[in-house]
Amino acid sequence: MTKPIIQPEATFKMYELISGYWIACSIHALAQLNIADFLAHGPKTIDELSKISDTHAPSLYRLLRAVTSVGIFEETVDGKFQINALGNALLTDTAGSVKPWALANLGEHFPAFGNLAYGISTGNVPFDQVSRHASLGLLQNPP
Repeated sequence: MTKPIIQPEATFKMYELISGYWIACSIHALAQLNIADFLAHGPKTIDELSKISDTHAPSLYRLLRAVTSVGIFEETVDGKFQINALGNALLTDTAGSVKPWALANLGEHFPAFGNLAYGISTGNVPFDQVSRHASLGLLQNPP
């Protein structure tokens, strides 16, 4: 049997799919740090955002540049960052916000998804192996 020739487009698409978690993890960090909430009050410089979010300015800048590259927030010509329609979806206590989902999906759910091969191999629930709460027990007895 001859090995198939992998097309460059397929390789690129696979890299894109595999790397998608980088943006997902960046969204999780934005949600944890409440960056959308801080930007809801108007555009801010990195130094302003760093001070009110108690973060390391150069690291925050790299995070914001990454999410800006996919349309979450915008960088103005004077170097400030501002919220946009997509960023609004990360606001706290706002109808239509996905912030709670981002926090849960990339918080307590993420280790289980990272252990998906275990579940597929054994038929067991990966969440049960990585969490101190069994999945059904968590639903019956919330922490």
